[in-house]
Amino acid sequence: MQKKHFKLLIALLFFTVASAQTINIDYVCFYDLKFIRNDNSSDNEQFILLVDSKSNKSAFLSTTIYSMNSLKETNPNDYMMYGSGFPEIVCNNNNQMDIFEDIKDFKYRYVENDKLNWEILKEKKKVGKVNAQLARCNAYGRIWYAWFSVEIPLNYGPYKFKGLPGLIVSLYDSEKKLNFTLENYKKKKEKYNLPKVNDYKLITKEKYYKNRFKILTSDDSSVLFDNAEERKKWFNVIKKRYRGQILIDIKYPQE
Repeated sequence: MQKKHFKLLIALLFFTVASAQTINIDYVCFYDLKFIRNDNSSDNEQFILLVDSKSNKSAFLSTTIYSMNSLKETNPNDYMMYGSGFPEIVCNNNNQMDIFEDIKDFKYRYVENDKLNWEILKEKKKVGKVNAQLARCNAYGRIWYAWFSVEIPLNYGPYKFKGLPGLIVSLYDSEKKLNFTLENYKKKKEKYNLPKVNDYKLITKEKYYKNRFKILTSDDSSVLFDNAEERKKWFNVIKKRYRGQILIDIKYPQE
């Protein structure tokens, strides 16, 4: 996916939608993710990190999802044109991390309880315009390396990663299948509304992954089959395609 949504994102960035939870933004960070799927195809997608540093809150989501949520209010006929390979919304509220996702007609939420144990290494280098230092951790089924900069005094980063003494400006896994790069950040005082907690069913993380697989590979009656064997072949292809995608968090099996 190219950066075709970037101008749209800028136009929609601080559009306020109706919701109960509000984050008082003082920093906005843009990340690019280059990734290699399990079927060895490659792509990239852009993400946005909204930070309320005074209240220790943040929200991380795909810019595509951000645009979709805004278009639901501004242009409801257009928002269905957009999609994301990483539709989770990661919300930090002090010490609690909630993950939200709309999976077809289902709305699920789980609380991430895994703690990051960072090992700060000696390696230092310049990343973009800032000086950075390397850190490592084992989390979410992978070994991760993060370059962080104390010159940007935010202890946040992409996805579920935080807790370093500076903003994460580069993050990648040991197999280099996922590579986040900070493209831009700026100070900005605005408000943004987060998903309504009561609209999402709270389940365990393990059940979330099981339900996700079942929903995205299930028969929704949109395809008619002549016989059982034809149906079986069709859904074997759907399941293979699902497993070909890459997840950032692979702690639980993709089924």
